[in-house]
Amino acid sequence: MNSRIMLIIAILALAVGTIYFFSSRDTRPIDMEALREAYSEYAEQIDEIERFETGDFTSDDPVTVILGHGLAWKSLADRTQEQDHYDRAIALYEEGLMLTSRENSVLLMNIGNIYKDLEDYEKAEELFQEALALSPGDIKIYIALARLYEYRLGNDQDQIVALLDTGIETALHGAELAKYKASYLARQSQ
Repeated sequence: MNSRIMLIIAILALAVGTIYFFSSRDTRPIDMEALREAYSEYAEQIDEIERFETGDFTSDDPVTVILGHGLAWKSLADRTQEQDHYDRAIALYEEGLMLTSRENSVLLMNIGNIYKDLEDYEKAEELFQEALALSPGDIKIYIALARLYEYRLGNDQDQIVALLDTGIETALHGAELAKYKASYLARQSQ
């Protein structure tokens, strides 16, 4: 009896989540010509977005498509600094996280980097930490987190060194992190 109740609750939660996802998604049509007119100097990025919007891509893997489509929007956002463009990239990456049950560290890092660019450093840290929990051997995550702590959040040296030491012990390419740690410590001694 208890397993039936749990199954029903799980199905209801999934249904509610699916309804929320599709109802909250940004489905506004994109006027590609207006986008080209407003940002003619970014034609390459807009062409890339249009390629994804029209389904003109070669991958059958939805996560690969989402990563490319999100990157196209983020590239345009980085150039235009338009919040709407960042929001579209975030929405795409969030869609990818739903497809992967939040088990894709690349998607988490991409969203974290957007929040870092938008100066929401606490949200970026949260996403980087989540990515690190999924991929504890990925040196890029340790470096991104160490930079966030050093330059944006102002964490103390002991915290940053502890993070880097954990990465050196855990990561496959710990020597690269050891070099990063040495350069960090050199910056601190200046």
